[in-house]
This record gives sequence, structure tokens and C-alpha cells, in this order.
Amino acid sequence: MNRTEYMVFWIGMDGYCDALPFTDLTLALNKANDLRNEGMQFVTMAAENVNQVGKMGVDTIKNGILPDGQEYVYKTGRDRGRDPR
Repeated sequence: MNRTEYMVFWIGMDGYCDALPFTDLTLALNKANDLRNEGMQFVTMAAENVNQVGKMGVDTIKNGILPDGQEYVYKTGRDRGRDPR
């Protein structure tokens, strides 16, 4: 069961900000499109993914070590998984 919530935000012609919650991505996308067609400005969406695994981002790397103690190794798609060191 998907419990991800999507929020559609916009600013109306009068400058008033508003938002609506959705549990269905298709409905959220359709609402955002409708709002744009109605002339609303700064229409955007955000989602809180309840199925996310792990922490969001990394705030610091000290001496090649992540905050949780794991070694930080940066690899690109070109590296094909090889250790760049």
C-alpha cells in the first residue's frame, strides 16, 4: 500500500498561496496541470516518500568518513563500480 502524500502548491492571481494534499500521483499531476492552465503561478509539487530507505543526504565528510562511520567512496557511472583510488 502506497502511503506517499503529494502536496500541490500554487500562488493565485491575487497573490494568495494555497496547497492541496493528494495520495494519488496521477491526481496530483492533473491538478498541477489544471492550475497552470487556469493561470496560477509558481505551481509546484512536493512528496514525502514513506518508503525511503536510509538518511537524506550527507552533511559532512571528515577524512573520507561519513557521519555514520562508513567510508566515503565517490564513483561515477563511468567507473563501472571500480574503486577510483
